[in-house]
Amino acid sequence: MAKFHNLQVSEHNDTIKIETSCSPLALIVGDDSASNSYVPYFYLHARSNDWPPGERTDLHDVFSLLASGFFQAFGTASLRLLDDPNPFGADGELSSRFMTLGVAHGPALRKGREALERLEILIADYHRFEILAHRWAPFWHCTFDLDVYDNDWHGYGVLKWAAGVASSLEGVADQSNNLARARKSTGWKHYRTADGDYSVISSKSLCWLFNRMAAVTEEVLTGVTGAIYIRGKLGNYVSFADARTVERIINNLHSKFSPGVDVPPVAILLLENRVIGLSSPWVISMVAEAGYVPYKEERLRILERNRKELSILAPPSGFNWVEKISDMRFEQLVMDLVAVEPGVRRVYQVAPTRERDGGRDLIAHWVTPLLRKEQPARDAAEGGPPTLETLERKVVVQCKVRNRSIGRGDLDAGILDTLYSAEASGYLLAVSTQLSSSTTDLLDQYERRGEYFVAWWGRSEIEERLRRNPDVLRRFTDVVRPKDDA
Repeated sequence: MAKFHNLQVSEHNDTIKIETSCSPLALIVGDDSASNSYVPYFYLHARSNDWPPGERTDLHDVFSLLASGFFQAFGTASLRLLDDPNPFGADGELSSRFMTLGVAHGPALRKGREALERLEILIADYHRFEILAHRWAPFWHCTFDLDVYDNDWHGYGVLKWAAGVASSLEGVADQSNNLARARKSTGWKHYRTADGDYSVISSKSLCWLFNRMAAVTEEVLTGVTGAIYIRGKLGNYVSFADARTVERIINNLHSKFSPGVDVPPVAILLLENRVIGLSSPWVISMVAEAGYVPYKEERLRILERNRKELSILAPPSGFNWVEKISDMRFEQLVMDLVAVEPGVRRVYQVAPTRERDGGRDLIAHWVTPLLRKEQPARDAAEGGPPTLETLERKVVVQCKVRNRSIGRGDLDAGILDTLYSAEASGYLLAVSTQLSSSTTDLLDQYERRGEYFVAWWGRSEIEERLRRNPDVLRRFTDVVRPKDDA
């Protein structure tokens, strides 16, 4: 695939390097035999023989942000930027930078057809980026006279500009021992804090490029603690606090360098561990967790909020169940409802539907209050009830589909035998109709003993949970529908 795109390929031990002769960026693919995986990542290094003499932290910073922004915008990958400090330079100086795949697509790819297809996409988009970078960003391939001094960091103009940037970061970042550069060949000014948490770039052309990338975002949803950004299969997140910090820095910069001028709108571009704020001519890069993991957490908070809102504002008045309910679909419905119960860590199927496995259909790992026999002994000196504590337990879930009430004879093996064989301390029975009085009495007896966690869901209990979880209801309209949709 790489040779098809006329890219240079070299191998060393278990590593393949893919690159072009005129680019600081290379795609590296490692072969990790221990985990049977490929480990792709990008490596960026502006070579000294390609650029005029001088420190190159600004090149490594800007170029890696530019490349990562491209792959983000086109849905290729959300990349995590990892610094390679200059061991002989000042704090904050970069010798190079690594860019690894975020959790959604990596960092390692399990060997197989899907991994090879993923690598083909990376190679093709790397080639596409190189073409666009040379077209839109002429500084990507330096043609500057190597004998001309290109990097200014001692001139009065740079020092004055750096002092203005430092004051704009007051209260946000440490202002001591930071790096500032003005580069003639690229036409930008670059400022980076010594700890590497913040970078400030002044360049109208760069800001225009980043704005083009930010505009590719398909959806932005305002969540509970922040906003989520969706591009194809990529999901990123920015907290309200981080977004306010970036906006505050940009407002400070505009007030300092262009007072009285209306501040252009602030656009946001997110990488796996960077929040990039854009407002011409300013590009602000701030280290923050903005990738797939916080995106998933915020997505769950949004879904929970939506469930609560719908259950209050538009609860179904009733439900219509299909006449013949599929065993498999009912089991999946119960599985999804158990998964969103408070305290459930995970739930999984034990055996294919209709294949009995000692009376077990599902297993849930569920955090519940301690049972009576598990409660700590009452402190005789202080009196009062024991302290309420919780325990993560293994719960057997049985699902039963009948067109009549569920009797004790429908429970396959006895409940205690089922718990014993599963080495579980909890039992949940979920039925498509109702439980007979004898079955309810039996379960109530086990619950009052306090030796096992015991619960049961008849149709009414399931319907109550469907009211609280309309997203689950929407997935099972072939089993049950709101009466309003009938």
